[in-house]
Amino acid sequence: MRDPRLLVLAMTILLTACVTWRPQSLGAGGVLPDGVDLVRVMTTVGDTLALRDPILVGDTLYGWTEAGGLTTAHSIAVENVKAVLVKKPDYAAALPAGIAIGAAVFTGGLYLLVYASGSGS
Repeated sequence: MRDPRLLVLAMTILLTACVTWRPQSLGAGGVLPDGVDLVRVMTTVGDTLALRDPILVGDTLYGWTEAGGLTTAHSIAVENVKAVLVKKPDYAAALPAGIAIGAAVFTGGLYLLVYASGSGS
């Protein structure tokens, strides 16, 4: 792999796939963590919504969804929220991918060092 852009692309694809949806408490004061731009909301009636740009005001969770080119605003009372899920890195899944990429880079570098320089003949 002579082009370092391919390595960067491979690492990006593997490591961005290593995220999982984890439960997020709305907190004692009803606060979402900073930087959250997408949450999955499971309601008490069984609906699941992927809310973008969620904001909690008082006892209501606001956000919007996008489907089929249509943007729809939503407001959900906290009492009707069964669970809020936030994407978080899954380091346990990323570790094997990182080790595999590191081993591939090391092996490729060793190959180039030994055989491409002509000393491995």
